[in-house]
Formats: sequence, structure tokens, C-alpha cells
Amino acid sequence: MSNRLSKENSPYLLQHANNPVNWYPWSDEAFDLARDHDKPILLSVGYSSCHWCHVMEKESFSDPHIATKMNDLFVNIKVDREERPDVDNLYMQALQAMTGQGGWPMTMFLTPDGKPFFGGTYYPPQDFHDMPSFERILDAVASAYRDQINEIHVASAEVIRRIQDMSHAAPHDQEIDANVTEASLTAFEAAFDPNHGGFGGAPKFPQPLVLEFLLRQYISSGNPKALEMVTTTLTALSRGGIRDHLAGGFHRYTTDSFWTVPHFEKMLYDNALLTSVYLHAFQITGDRDYRVVVEDTIDYVLREMTSESGGFYSSQDADTEGSEGLTYVWTKEQIQSIFDPTAADMICQHYGITDDGNFEHSNVLSARNDPDPTIAEQLVKAKLTLLEARERRPQPFKDTKIIASWNGLMLRSLTEAAATLDRSDYLEAAVKNADYLYNTLMVDGRLARSAYQNSASPIKGYLEDYASLGLAFGTLYEATLDPKWLTASSELTNELHRLFWDHSSQLLYDTGIDQDTLLVRPRDIIDNAMPCGNSMATELLLRISALDNDTGLRAMAASLIQTVLPLIMRAPTGFGNWLSTVDCYLAKPTEIVLVGETRKDVMMFSKIIADQYSPNVVVVARLKSIGESLPSLAIFQTNIPPYAPPVALVCRAFSCSPPLISPEELKHQMIG
Repeated sequence: MSNRLSKENSPYLLQHANNPVNWYPWSDEAFDLARDHDKPILLSVGYSSCHWCHVMEKESFSDPHIATKMNDLFVNIKVDREERPDVDNLYMQALQAMTGQGGWPMTMFLTPDGKPFFGGTYYPPQDFHDMPSFERILDAVASAYRDQINEIHVASAEVIRRIQDMSHAAPHDQEIDANVTEASLTAFEAAFDPNHGGFGGAPKFPQPLVLEFLLRQYISSGNPKALEMVTTTLTALSRGGIRDHLAGGFHRYTTDSFWTVPHFEKMLYDNALLTSVYLHAFQITGDRDYRVVVEDTIDYVLREMTSESGGFYSSQDADTEGSEGLTYVWTKEQIQSIFDPTAADMICQHYGITDDGNFEHSNVLSARNDPDPTIAEQLVKAKLTLLEARERRPQPFKDTKIIASWNGLMLRSLTEAAATLDRSDYLEAAVKNADYLYNTLMVDGRLARSAYQNSASPIKGYLEDYASLGLAFGTLYEATLDPKWLTASSELTNELHRLFWDHSSQLLYDTGIDQDTLLVRPRDIIDNAMPCGNSMATELLLRISALDNDTGLRAMAASLIQTVLPLIMRAPTGFGNWLSTVDCYLAKPTEIVLVGETRKDVMMFSKIIADQYSPNVVVVARLKSIGESLPSLAIFQTNIPPYAPPVALVCRAFSCSPPLISPEELKHQMIG
């Protein structure tokens, strides 16, 4: 018999719809029930590609005995963290405040009014070493709620106070200058692994936001160490087991410090952000291996993670039929059964395949080094053969939820790749994705968080959704010069200000003024695996302010940066995108105005711009063929020369260069 989750759209929630647990979605109904019966709430938060979420669902939530205890003692709420990042963020902060740790599945216990008083992550069904069983936890929490309610109220109030203090941090008077970026670069140098790339030890994450900042530092300062840290890391990632060498794309992280054995889930945002870093490294170095990685990753997303309508799916699971990595790993015997002995030896040597294996007696493929040119063509054919064999295996579950902010990240990467690599097929896919997002997710002028199939979720979009799509639409405008995308970017910026800016505190919050009221209005300022809404919004404000000569937007961006400066100085790893935003603020975006009769007339300039790594450049076009259908931004009111011949103007602080007639002149201005 199914529970209330059977009426939900989230694949993660639907995975629990047939549990004997009487699950509720996050809803007034659940909290009303808890208040009416004075029952504590068990809040379980996870996501569909989470390995340990699946383990706990199988071990505990499917167990009739444990489920009965849960139903008797608690009101049970299940949340998909990807649908409700506000709920996830609030209670993850609470968990970290209480225990110093976090992770998923997140298991939190709340009072009927939602205040957290105890929590953890995964719990086993029986006692295991020093970890208590889930059943013992249930009994202990229920007993404490019954017998120690006063102490619970005091403790939960203190947790909420600590979260409020973090959420309402005010801007500091600290000046925004190069000291913060220089100090952060020094910190990254100290944490860098010179042998394998990356930062820190196991488990090891690629940290593309940090790598992106280092590329900016190389461009702005010429520091060769910044570029070396990026190229060492990207080369190691491209050869390691964290990369899917057959289908393309990257897994989320590795359990070792050598990039060998991954946690096998694939997330859209990881692949979007890594695509950008590899593309920008290609622009700087010209290394064609980086271009190959860009195209392999994008091709994977377009082939396996894209709906017929053009939306990008969220993730692929780490598990297949309950076994982690089953789809991806190989034994030596499997290789030998597919290829003749000579070819099998070549493949085993190149990918490090041994009898013992590197993961549970099987092998995760890792390229030991660049292939010998004499066998490169044979390896390409072998990869196709291996992929065909792999596709006949059971495949991991795919979460087909289409999330606004994650799609924005992928759209931006895809659009930049289309322009730089001159791939018209990529640009076509980008426009299709943008059309889908705008037409499906924009409901009565309000952006939705996500879509399932071709229907928008009833959950309203968050700050990160507005900021990510605002940036992506702006990038798409620069590639297509279609003014509707710049208009869309400008409109999202205006709505972002209206919905998420709090005039009294002078801060941006993650939830809009029209969304659920939680215990604390959440404000996540940490760049984790993906950039936080605040850092993306700050970049969007800076880019739009450059086009509109809007000192108010730039001042707002400065205020937001000043709230995090002391935190950046203490722990720069958690502020990778913020650091790029600081670089953008200090550089002050340069505007390039292209003037001509048609888009075709100015394409010679567009290509020069796309070939350079110029993260602090914004591009607009005044084309006679477009006429007056332009956004109402100040840059379009600038005096411009006649449409013929085509020219480019390089403007800084609304002071423009003389008209540039040739692409070479523009390139000299950009790098000069």
C-alpha cells in the first residue's frame, strides 16, 4: 500500500512511496498533525542519486518493524533536498551546529513547530561498532521528547539563535581589494597536491570553482603557479577514474586522493562546471586534450541527460540494482572475453586493469598516460566496443527532474563551448534548452524551481534559480545576439531584486517574499559543489550594472561581497565563486559594443571575443536588422557610429574607444 508520497513528482520521493512508513511530504498537513497529537517530527532529507540514502531506505524504511515504530512515535516527513534547498540548508546548518558534521541522508528530529533538537545522518538497522542502531535512536529521541521537553526547548532555541546569527551577517567595512585574492591564492598553494592535483586528501572533490578562480588569477596577475595548479589538476582528472572514459562526463568525487576510485553518481552541476573550466583552460593554453574533454562531457549530457524538449536532467545514480558502480567497472576476464589477446593486453595496460582490481575485485578505468600515437586509433575503436558492451548492462537510475539553477549552469557552459569551438549543434541545443526553460518554468511571471516532463513544479524558484538563469541567458545573448535573451536576463535581475533583497538588512536571501516562512529565512553564502545563489547573484548584478550604468546595482554587489570578506580570509576553499566575483568587481566589467547591419556583419568580432578567456567582458550589439527591439539598458543609449562598415567599440565606465574596424584591432584592445 502506497503512502502520501505516491502523489508527488520527485523521483526521490517516489522511491519511498511504497515504504510501510507513513511518509508525508513537507506540508502544513504534517505539521498540523504533529501539533494536534503533540508528536515530534522525524525529518529525512536526501536525493535520488545518494548511495547511503538508498541503503537506509532498504535497511530501515522498508522494514515493517522499524516503520511501525516510526509511525507510532513520530510524524514522518520526507524531503528531496534538490526540490527544497531551503529546507535542506536550514536543517543542515542545524545539524552542523549540533554535531559539527553533516551529510545525507540527513535525519533530523523536530518539535511540532519545526525546531530541531537532535539529528544525524545515516543510521544502521543494528548497532555497528560505535554507531547506534536506528531503532535505538528512535526510542531514545521519543523518550527524551516525553521526559525532557523543557531541556529540548532550551537546546532548540539556542540552535535557532546560532543559525539566525549566521543568516543575518551584516556587511563589514573591510575594503574590497586585491589582498583577499592574493591571500586566497597563497592558501590554495599551501593546500595544493603537486603530485596528483587538487586540494587536500580523500575524499577528494575536483573543486571547479576554485580552479576557475585560479584561471582568473593567472589572467589578472600572470602568476604561473595559478595556471600550473589548474593544468596539473585537469590533466589528472581527465586520466583518472573520476572521469567516465567511455561515455564521457565526470563522477562526483573519489574516495582516494589519486582520482582513481569514484563515488559513481553523476551530477549535472559537476559536469557543467568542469566543462567550463576545461573550456577556459583550452582558451588559455590551446591544449587540445582539454577540448576533447569539453566535447566528450557535453556529448554525454546531450546524449544521456537531455529530455526531448531540451531540458537537462539532474543526475545519474551511484548504484545499479543496489550495487555501487556495477555499470562502470570491469574485470580482466570481461575484457579478455570481448577482445583478442593483443587488443585485450593493450586495453588492460592503458586503463590499468589488473587481476586484483582497484574496486571490490573489479577495475575502474583510469588512463595511465597519454596513449602511444601508434595505438590511439585502436583505442578509440576499443572504447566504442566497450561502451556498446556496457550499454547492454543494467543502467543506473536517472533523476529526470529539470532544475532551473542546474540547467542555467549547463546552459552557460554549453553556450560558451558553442561559441569558442564553433559548434553550431551545441548552439542549437543551447537555444532549445533556453526556450524550454523560459516557456516551461516561467509561470505567470514567476520562475518555478523545476519541471517534470513539460510541467512546472508548484515549488517557486529560489535565488540560485534566478541568478543562474540570469547569467546563462546573458551568455546566450552574447553568442546569438538575439535581444530577447538579454531582455530575459535583465528581467530576472529586476525580479531577483524585488523578491530576494531585504531592504532593512541590505541582504539577499535564498527564499522570496512569496515563499514558505521557515524558522529562519535561509541565506546560504557558502560555495559548495556548486556556487551559492548569493555569489551568482552578485556576479549578475555586476554584469547588468555595467550595461546599465547602474551604480545602485554595483553598490548592492559591493555590500554583498563585504558580508563574506572575513569568511573568505578564514576559509577560501568554501568561497571559490565569491573569489571570482571579487575579481569581477575589482576589474570592473569591460563592455564591447558591436555595430553593424546584421549579426553576420559582426561575427568576425564575435569569434575573436569567444576565442579569448575574458571573464570580465560583457558584449552587446547594435544591429540595424534588430531595430528598436532592445532592452532598456543605458549601454544602448550610447552614441554609436553608422552601421556600415561593421565596427567594435571597447567601453570602460562608459568611455569608449574609437571605432575598431578589424578583428586584430579588437584583439589588441582586449589583451592590451
